[in-house]
Amino acid sequence: MIGTGRSNAMTTILDTDGYDVIDASKASTGVYIDLHGGSLLSAGRTNDDFYALFNWALGYGTEIEKLIGSDFDDIFIGTERSEWFYGRDGNDQIDGGGGLDTVQYSGRRADYDVYVSAFSGRRIVAAVDGESGADSLRDIERLIFSDSAIAYDLDGAAGDAARMIATVFGVNGLANPSLVKFALSAYDEGVAAASLAERLMALPEYSKLWLDRSDSTVLTMLFKNVVGRVPTEMEYQQLLPIFKIAPQGAVVALVAELPALDEVIGLVGLSSSGIGFGP
Repeated sequence: MIGTGRSNAMTTILDTDGYDVIDASKASTGVYIDLHGGSLLSAGRTNDDFYALFNWALGYGTEIEKLIGSDFDDIFIGTERSEWFYGRDGNDQIDGGGGLDTVQYSGRRADYDVYVSAFSGRRIVAAVDGESGADSLRDIERLIFSDSAIAYDLDGAAGDAARMIATVFGVNGLANPSLVKFALSAYDEGVAAASLAERLMALPEYSKLWLDRSDSTVLTMLFKNVVGRVPTEMEYQQLLPIFKIAPQGAVVALVAELPALDEVIGLVGLSSSGIGFGP
């Protein structure tokens, strides 16, 4: 924990591997925390009751996985690694840097307005109560609320998940947060696309749409979801032999990479609005 007392001395934070958290929830002022090793941090007050500047240091090689902010205006700067930020109240500025970065909120999705600032280009998350603050975010891939979550990494795992869901379940499948979470979690864990396709077609949601998993049914599914129609008889004859040389999952994964899917799912719009998953 940092920022719980008054001191004119400097303290260095070191980690010993594992999952490390900096908790500034007891700080009496906003904090400035840069997670790059060797950075100077600011938290708490001096013995003279001034705002403390650069009174903490992060040791070289130290890796922090999670930051918990104060109830005031904080500044967080992430690294190229994946990090988790919980800013609490206040008007926080959070720059995730590289990696897969997440910002957590204690309220429900409906408790916040989420939009992109026309001035700064940053994503703004503003509490609708007018009291809990408005955060300014950059390079943040995931937002977690108490009842839902949003993924914005449409050029990464979220985009891959959206394409795969649309390929197997149609674009309407993107409105099912549980399906999106299933696919997104698999990609985050490094599951291969072909393996994920097989898992998705084994779900009850698939059985509700399609009676079986015969090659002809899977081919029909792909045409309906991607092209918007069923195959012609000639297309059946030409394409069904593909399943004799490649498993269904591999074929589905290949189709999910087609550029045409970006237009089908409205990828450009999703990059702004994000895609819901969870809870």
